[in-house]
Amino acid sequence: MVKKLFISLLFLNFFSGYCQLKPQQFEQIDSLQQLEKRNIVVFFHTDWCKFCKAMKNSTFKNSQIEAALNNKFYFIDFNAEQKQVVIFDNRTFKYKNNGISSGIHEIAFALASEGKQLNFPAILILNPKNEIIFRYNGFLNAVEFLKILKKF
Repeated sequence: MVKKLFISLLFLNFFSGYCQLKPQQFEQIDSLQQLEKRNIVVFFHTDWCKFCKAMKNSTFKNSQIEAALNNKFYFIDFNAEQKQVVIFDNRTFKYKNNGISSGIHEIAFALASEGKQLNFPAILILNPKNEIIFRYNGFLNAVEFLKILKKF
């Protein structure tokens, strides 16, 4: 009995430090900013992007990054090919077809594109006024991303 109790306590202690990302939705940001002003980290990705998948499976699994994103920022994980209407910063953004079975969400293009070019993955940091203060298009490993987060 004592052995089972010890193993149970050890198991609970091990997983009590386990952190998991708690993403928000664009529509929640205004309400959250009224409670506590924070910068917003937005991760734009697609299902077909291998670098996006790599970031999800490595960079965003890093415990320091998870803790920083959950405690210091509002984090938005956004599939740029999703079709739901998004209302953000008093604007309405929709999915736009650009072919028979492809398209892109207007909010991804509005925020993450540089010129008329949009590459994935895209990481943005917005200030509490929803102004872009950092934009990076491409893969970031955990060490690189953590350095960026610490600057903000």
